[in-house]
Amino acid sequence: LDTRNDYEVRMGTFEGAVDFDIRTFRAFPQAVAESDIPKDKPVVMFCTGGIRCEKASVVMLNEG
Repeated sequence: LDTRNDYEVRMGTFEGAVDFDIRTFRAFPQAVAESDIPKDKPVVMFCTGGIRCEKASVVMLNEG
């Protein structure tokens, strides 16, 4: 799961990565809530520096 914003994703991402096409991280919680990411499988996330992944982990855990 690519937790970066739409501009960063356009610069390049990993093959097969899922991104939510969001402009800012503030949109991430809603994107997660509306996503069909399976809750019974591990999710690998990446970002640019690690901070968004930490924040994204909290959001993902709160969503189950």
